[in-house]
Parts: sequence; C-alpha cells; structure tokens
Amino acid sequence: MSAPSGTVTIVFTDIQGSTELWEKLGHAFRTSLELHNRIVRELLAAHDGHEVKTEGDAFMAAFGDAAAAVEFATGLQQALHEAEWPADVTAHPSAQASADGAFKGLRVRIGMHTGEPIVQQLPDGGVDYFGPVVNRAARVASAAHGGQVLVSEATFRLAGSPGDCAVTDLGEHRLKGLEQPEHLRQVLPRTLAARSFAPIATISQAQTNLPAQLTSFIGRSEQIKGVSTLLRSQATRLVTLLAPGGTGKTRLALRVGEELLGDFAGGVWFAELTEARDATAVAQAVARALGVPLTTREDPIVVVSRLLQMRKPLLLILDNFEQVVGAAAETVGRWLRESPHLTCLATSRFVLGVAGEREFELPPLSAPPRLDGTRHSTEKILARMSGYDSIQLFVERALDVQPSFALTRDTADDIAGICAALEGLPLAIELAAARVRVMKPAKILQNLGKRFELLKSSRRDLTERQRTLEGAIEWSYELLEPGEREVLQQCAVFHGGFRLEAAEEIVNAGESLAMDIVQSLRDKSFLSSYEQGDQVRFGMLESVREFLLRKGPIPADAHSGHADYFAREAERHRQALEGAGAPDALAWLADEAENLSAAFAYLPQATHVSLALNDLLRARGPFAPRVEILEKAFAHAEPAQQSAIKTALSRALQDLGQIDASEHAAQDAMRLAPDDAARLQAMCRAATVKLIRGQHDDSLALLNDAESLAATDAQRAFVMTCRGPVLRRLGLKDGAERDFKEALKLEQARGNAAGVAINTLNLGNLYRDTGRQDAALESYRRAEEAQRELKNKSMAALAAGNIGIVHLEQGQLKEAIEHFQRAQELEREVGNPEGIGFNLGNRGLALQRQGEEAAALECFQEAESVLRRAGSIVAATTHALNAASLLGSMGRFEDSRRLAEIARQDFESLQMRHSPGWVVAMETLAVAEAGLGRKDQSRVIARELLDASAKHQLESGNKNDRVTKAIRRVREMGS
Repeated sequence: MSAPSGTVTIVFTDIQGSTELWEKLGHAFRTSLELHNRIVRELLAAHDGHEVKTEGDAFMAAFGDAAAAVEFATGLQQALHEAEWPADVTAHPSAQASADGAFKGLRVRIGMHTGEPIVQQLPDGGVDYFGPVVNRAARVASAAHGGQVLVSEATFRLAGSPGDCAVTDLGEHRLKGLEQPEHLRQVLPRTLAARSFAPIATISQAQTNLPAQLTSFIGRSEQIKGVSTLLRSQATRLVTLLAPGGTGKTRLALRVGEELLGDFAGGVWFAELTEARDATAVAQAVARALGVPLTTREDPIVVVSRLLQMRKPLLLILDNFEQVVGAAAETVGRWLRESPHLTCLATSRFVLGVAGEREFELPPLSAPPRLDGTRHSTEKILARMSGYDSIQLFVERALDVQPSFALTRDTADDIAGICAALEGLPLAIELAAARVRVMKPAKILQNLGKRFELLKSSRRDLTERQRTLEGAIEWSYELLEPGEREVLQQCAVFHGGFRLEAAEEIVNAGESLAMDIVQSLRDKSFLSSYEQGDQVRFGMLESVREFLLRKGPIPADAHSGHADYFAREAERHRQALEGAGAPDALAWLADEAENLSAAFAYLPQATHVSLALNDLLRARGPFAPRVEILEKAFAHAEPAQQSAIKTALSRALQDLGQIDASEHAAQDAMRLAPDDAARLQAMCRAATVKLIRGQHDDSLALLNDAESLAATDAQRAFVMTCRGPVLRRLGLKDGAERDFKEALKLEQARGNAAGVAINTLNLGNLYRDTGRQDAALESYRRAEEAQRELKNKSMAALAAGNIGIVHLEQGQLKEAIEHFQRAQELEREVGNPEGIGFNLGNRGLALQRQGEEAAALECFQEAESVLRRAGSIVAATTHALNAASLLGSMGRFEDSRRLAEIARQDFESLQMRHSPGWVVAMETLAVAEAGLGRKDQSRVIARELLDASAKHQLESGNKNDRVTKAIRRVREMGS
C-alpha cells in the first residue's frame, strides 16, 4: 500500500524479551523472528497498512483508516497466539504458555495513536513520519506489556467500537515524555480476553511530584539523551544545566525527569528555588518537594540530609539555583556527600562550584541561518520545519493563541527569519509567537529591532522574569559584580564571538585579569563557550548585547581597541593567504567575519580590513557585498592604498558580470599606482578584463609590460598565471603550458597553496584544449581537492564544473550532471550568478544528450534568466540560443524563432556581429523559419550568413566546431 497522508494512525510493535532471547538462543532465534516478521507483513497487507520502517524486531506502520489499524493489531495478537513456535523459544519464560492458555509464544506489545503527522519524502522515494503524533504513538506503545494492545482516545474515537473485541477502559495516564495526559484503552480479541497485565508503565504509577505541563515540549532530543546518559552513570552525582534566562532549562529538566522515572526506585522529585535566598530556604523547598514537614527545632539542612540517607535512590531536580549558588556547598554539596544514593540535576544561570559537578551547557533551540529572500516549495518548508526546533516551537505556540494559524508558503520565510533573529531562544520565540494575535509574522520580523518592547506577555500566571525577555536577562544581570558588568559591557563590542587573546588585548579589566572575568561571565551564562579546533571561542546572544546597549554605550576605548586589533590581525592573516598557512588564515577570516565588518564600520579607513573581507567573500561568498565594502574603503583610503582597492574592486565587479565598470576600475588602479608592485597588480587586472572582452593582443601586451616590472618570484608567478590563459586563447599552446608550469613551480617553492591550485586548474584547461582528456581530468581533480582543503568554494566550484565538462565531452552524462549540480550549489552559496548560469547551462546540455528535453529546456531558460539579471548578456544569450536550438528540434519553431531573433539582436547591439554566437543565432533562425514554412525568409537569412562567412572567413578562421556545423547546415539548406 502507498503511504497515507492527512489523518494517519501510527502503529508501533515490538517483541517483549527479544534481547534475552537473542542472548540465550543466538542464531536459533532468527527462525522465530522471520516467522514473526512474515506474520506482521501478511497482516499489514491484508489491512492496507504501510510498513514505514523496522528496527531489530520492532515495526512502525501507518494506516489511513483507524479501524483497520485496530483490526490489524488484534488480528496480529491472535495470529501470534496461534502460530507454531520452536520449542527452544516457548521454553523461555518470556514466551512460555500461561496456565490459563491466554498466552502462548512470542509476546508483542502494540500501541497506536491517530492524528496528522508531518510526512517527509526520503531520497529513495519512500516516506517517513515525524512530529507529535508519532511521538505520542511511540509512548503509547512503550507503556504496553507483551501481548497487549493499547489505543489512544483519538484512535478509539475514529475506529469506533471494534467488533468481536474486548475493550478495557484504562482511564487517563501521563505518558513518559509527554505533558498532556492520554486516555488509554486496551483492545484484545475476545478469544484472548482472559489475558491480564500488570499496571501499564506510565508516570501515573511512579513516585514523583513532577508538575504536569500545559504546553507541549519541542525538540531537544540530543540534549535529553545527553543529560539522561550523564544522570544514569554511577560516576555522575550532580549535573548542572547551565544557560542564560529564557533558554528552557526548567522545561528540559522536567522532561529529563520524566525520562528517568523508571531509573530511580526512590522517584524523581522537583524543588523550585526561585524564592529561596539562603541555604535554609533551599532546604525548606526540598523538604516541601519530598512531602516532609519541618519543625522549628531542627536545622532543615540536617533534616533533609537524614531523610535523603533513608530514601531509596532518587533524582532531585533543583530548579533556579543561580541566586543561591553561595549556599550550594552547605546544601547540595553536603547532601551528596552524606547520601550515597542521591543524584541531583540543577538548573542555573551560574555554575554551582561544588565537587563532582558536571556542567551541561544548554544551547538555544536549533534555528535556521539568516535567509536570502528565496521562496521555497511547501515540501521544503516542511523539511525546514522538521530540521529546526525553533520553527516548530513558534508554530505550536502560535496555534495556542490563534487556532487558524498555519505554516504556509507565504509565512514560512518570515517565521524562519524570526527564529534566526532570536537565535533559537525559546522564551523569545514563545513571546514572539504570542503576537500573532495582533500582527502577521512579517510584521513581527520587521519589529524585532525593538525586541524588548515587542517581546512581552500578558499572562498573569508568569513571574516578572518570565513575562518579558528583558526581565529574564535583568534577573541575572543584577546578580553580577560591578567589575563583571563593566567587562560584559565591553564584550558587547564583539560580533560573532571572540577568542580569549582578543579579549585580553581589547578589554580593560582594571586590576583583574581579563581571562578571569571572561571565565566568570561564561560560568554565569552571559557568555557561551565552545571549542573551535585547538581554540576556545566565546559568544554572546544578540538579545544580551541589545540589553547591554540599553544599559549604556560601549566604551569608546573598547571600540577603538577592537578596530585596531582586527585591522592588525586582518593584514597578518591576509599575507598568510599566499603561503602554506592559507587554510588557517582563511579559516580565521571566516571566524572573524562579523568582527571584521564591525571594525570596518567603525574605522572605514582600515584598508587592510576591507581587503581581508574582500578576500574572504571572494573565496566563500557572497560576492555582492564586496563592491559596497571596497567603494566605501576607497572613499576613506590614503592615496597609497587607493590602487590596491581599485584593483580588488575591478575583480569584484567582474565577478558580478559588470565588465564595463570592472575595466574602468582597473584603469583607475593603474593610474593611481604608487609603485611598481601596485602597478603590476593593476596591469594584470586590466589585462584579464581585456581577455574577457576578446581583446587578446592588448591583453598580452599589458602582461608582457607587467613582467618587466616583476622583482620577486611571487610577482613573476602571478604574471605568468595571468598570461597563460591569454596565450591559450591565442592558440599559443606551448607558451601557455610553459607559463603555467613555471608559475606552478614557483608557487610550489614558496608554499602558496592557492597559486598551486589555480595553475593546476589552468593546466587542466590546456590539456582539455589539446585533447588530453585524462590529464585534464586528473588536473581538475587535484585542483578541486586543493580548493576544498582551502575551503575556497568559488575555485572549488570552477574545478567541479570543469570536471563536468570533461565528463560531458566523454559522454559520461550521469557524472557530468552530478558535477555540474555540485558546482552550481557551490556557486549559489558564494552568490556568483555567472557560475550558477554556467553550470545550469552545461547541466542542460547533458540532460539534452540524455534525452530529458523538458528538464534541459528548463535549465537553459533558468540559466538565461540568472545571467541576464546579472548583466552577463553574452552568456545569457548563449543559453537562450541553446534553448532555441532545442525548441527547434522539438518542432516548436515559433518559440525557437523568437529566441533566436532576440539572440541575433543582442549580438549585433554588442557589436559582436560575425562572432560564433551570431553565426549560431543566424543558423537557428534560418532553421526555424524553414520549419514554419517561410522558406523565402529562411533563404534570405542563410544567404546573409554565407556571405558574411565568405567575406570574413568565419568558417576557415574559426576553430569552433559549432560554427563550422552551423555554416555547413545553412549551406545545405541553401542548396
């Protein structure tokens, strides 16, 4: 059966005692498992059930009809009871027949729930289900015993009263991991109604005072697993959930407590410490949680200690410990020493600082990156929602206040933008979601610049610090020492995190060490920390930064120190880009991109910062911001730096397809050059633009002049790297190969990984031109690998695209398409429209040869659109011609004629009449006119092309096979 959607009943089954059976019987158990699996699958087929997946002996199935799901489950219990099981299996206690005959053979527990799960399409064409409906079905099944069938209220209501079944109402139960209780019923075939079971495994049967939650818990599966694993370990007695206010520490602690109810014989107990201000108040709160009355005669700390020593092993959750961390040693520290069976889970914004404490830093919910404005399909919207807990939280909380709210194509990007801007902070997201009563998500996103005014709740059951985002941060801020507040205010100067050495250079900590106060602020959750290679990096939530800016401005000394430090470091790492340390240098630039941008905004005359940002964006994208950065830098630059900025600006404009502006910038760079080194760079840049324009002789002359200025190996290598492509275009293959190999040798000698990679790529182009396809492929692969190590996405995309071309030329179409797709994705990441269009068009050629004409046409049309928007008219027109030719071969002559006429006009307006593109446009136009029955018009176009070919030697003077074929085809038409 195909996978159902909409309202679906999810069923889980698994075998009781299967682990023991495997351990005892080993391979012999396989026969029984195969029989079990066959029975399950036969019944699934008989009741239109869809097998979603299996894991070991467990099945997950989906039914479009709740009644069919119940019939499947009861039929499965009957079939398993009647099956003939091997004697060695039935001898095991978990499969022995009961005295009353109600049990025989493998005992399988089954649970189900009905609702609208989220459906995810899998790469292999299958589907999976996830979300609250699936979670609840799994919890219903986990509460059952072997041989039992449990159904939720939703399933029972839709299925109706099952015929010929015995139904037992088990009442409402709180299920492990779920806040909302569930009304459960047991359903069995009447022939098995004599079966009796122990009470089902729910929280309702456990020793606990965990409060019921009125809203659903979202995500956090990795954190739940991590904290639970720590608390189950005998080596761990105290875990502190550490995070700033609003991160969801309490909810996670309660969720972990529910998860561990079966692990502690003495239960799981929750003590709220918000009102506590000293050790005595902590003990009183714990006593209340444990249900123990206190007298005034004894010290509450001693009473609680004695009580804990007498209890069975238990888990004590101590919530909101931050304001009484000074009392941690005499309370929780003492209780842990004196009560060997006690385990504690504390939530706090500050580290407790007692022996044996294991910190668990709780991050915000997963949130999407800042979006680029691209609209996505409904399927991608759902996939994105499944991938980010913050989006799911927003949607569910919005539904609480606006039942008609929905995640749609129109709202998805705005919701993702809200969650990204709020950095996945649960309290902030919940407060934002509550605003859907009065404003659309787009308006909420627009107003996040005033987040502290926007993010407030009117709920009366919340404390002041839960009612507003500002209140949540203020609560912790008031607990800081004055010196910590001063350093924290200075730390707001950093953007995107910082390393300790940066803080030590920039932050003024007075008589204290900056390192000590930064560590203290991390321990108090105002800063986060994470490992980055062999370094530790510190970060600050944007909400905390905005809170600090409301308290007062960042000190001027911190601003100037930050700008000076990053200007100095930017130049040092820029220089390292041309050596063996290039990967580390580029990684540093990427890590510090936000700090570099902030430094540049404060100190725009810091040329080194602007050039470093340009180098980073050129390698990893996006391309577009480079022009604005460099133009701003030029406006503030000293005369000695202006040429270098104009040279970089020329390349940035070229990458965006703005060739005229690129050429003007290169000319300015040559005019402004203060010395030979700057002039050489500018001349090579100008020569590259002339190469793009097809002015090969002028380009070569500039490069030969530049070579006369080269005074170092690095400069000589650079000139040859630029000159090789010109010689290649001029057909001087030997000279090009000589330049590339000499440049490669020089770059290898000085350890310039980027230079080695680009010349390896250049050699690949040359080998491809001369028919050495295997050598070309090997060069491209080496270049791609080198660029991947450098994490230079732009150059890696170029190499991948070239590999695709070789595969295309060799007829290896599947491999070609894969490489074009990879290159296109990399180009999209860096924001290079020419690269995107180039690879889209080439993918279209491969798809066309593969016979997928509709997909090929879509690629050609999208490539033309992307390139035309970017101003790359020649490239856009080339892909329009590809589309026109394909349309002609498909018999769509009117569409073909229209595109070919536009292409012809484009080439003529660009003064590229008689170019290869113009020739192909004319041929395509002639074919289209003939196809439309207008043979006289077709002959006129053919004659114009043939006359031009004879006059300008288009056929003999051009090595482009497409040109030769076009003229030959037109000649045949004319004859």
